[in-house]
Amino acid sequence: MFSSRIRQKLQKSPHLVHALVLLFGESEEPETKQTLASNKELHLPKLFAPFKDKRRGWHIGTVREQAILYLNCLGYGHGGKSLIDTKQKKAVKLDWFSAKLDFGQYEHPSKAFLQSNEFLIEGILNFFGFNVLTHCNFPPISAKKSEKSEKKAKRLHFIALAVKKVKAIILREIF
Repeated sequence: MFSSRIRQKLQKSPHLVHALVLLFGESEEPETKQTLASNKELHLPKLFAPFKDKRRGWHIGTVREQAILYLNCLGYGHGGKSLIDTKQKKAVKLDWFSAKLDFGQYEHPSKAFLQSNEFLIEGILNFFGFNVLTHCNFPPISAKKSEKSEKKAKRLHFIALAVKKVKAIILREIF
């Protein structure tokens, strides 16, 4: 087992792996491909809100942040793997990438639509065995709507009082 930092350096420099094999002796099966492993378990933080629950804060900005967080946890980002072809790196479609997305068109969560990022998050969580509906935090329902409904109720109450006063004035004038 290697630390993740050493593993990344060895993955970037396969000639070092070859030199280490030569230095410490050949493997028992020289034709098998050697892979590097990490002793750290993958940790995907819970979603900030229930999946697609707009009342609890599910909107384009927060979904983009969540998608970026998951990609960083999976080794993408500065100095890591890439979702697009660059001069230094070749993009490789991994198993967790959702079939609902076009790998060639997806560049970065900050440039993607809400639905595309939802597909990405759903694909990652499903691949690693997490339930999309339960691997989340449950923040309180946004207070903005309740404040709006209180203001609306106060306005309606005020209008109802005004209508009563107008009726009383009209009835006094008539009788």
